[in-house]
Amino acid sequence: MEHNHHSRGSDSRLVKKLNIHEFRTAFGLYKNVMCETEPHRRKELDSYVDHIDDMYRQYGGMHFYDYHNAFSRKAEQYEFKHILLYNYLQ
Repeated sequence: MEHNHHSRGSDSRLVKKLNIHEFRTAFGLYKNVMCETEPHRRKELDSYVDHIDDMYRQYGGMHFYDYHNAFSRKAEQYEFKHILLYNYLQ
């Protein structure tokens, strides 16, 4: 299985900081696509958006987006390591 890793700096759409409304729209689209194949993840993804909303209400500004980016990078690294391990064990 090939992992197509795109640098966040290679596409200007991936480095733009989204405001809370843009984020909710984009994440809602992502959630709907993800849940077409993995419907059991809807509750988890809804909880994540609730957490982001709470963070936005509590701290304001763009702190929620900095958190989301850091979380996404860690999740991507975790997933990539597990794909490599799975492929190695096959």
